[in-house]
Amino acid sequence: MSKHYPDQKPAFLFDETERSTHNAINADSFRALQADRDAARARLEKAEEWAKKTIAEMNVMRSELESFKAQAEQQSVPNARAETTYLNIIGAMLELMKSPRPGRDSDTAVIDEIERNYRDKPGISTRTLQEKFAAAKRSLSAS
Repeated sequence: MSKHYPDQKPAFLFDETERSTHNAINADSFRALQADRDAARARLEKAEEWAKKTIAEMNVMRSELESFKAQAEQQSVPNARAETTYLNIIGAMLELMKSPRPGRDSDTAVIDEIERNYRDKPGISTRTLQEKFAAAKRSLSAS
């Protein structure tokens, strides 16, 4: 029937797949196409696995980069509050240098005078001044 009347495939003799299959496709060509499809599917699965792995690695690298950027930004530029503290301390020190007085020969005496005269300024407190003076001394001795 399919050899002599290829365009006539009644439903009682042929199922849906056989009726929709082209005449030029036989069992051997179907198996060859199926093998090619299976090989392509295997390559696709490997490529998808590689892509997922690569994307995951890229995401890790992106997050590390963002972390490094954030660290660099924090270390290179002091925030506005820290800068105000430094400027207030420097300004107070300049004023003290312009008016030398006896008895101002220790850090404690300098800190007490700065705090007494500039306590209303942000960053001027005994604790902050002690920390900044100690850090300044370490910085000078390291240079």
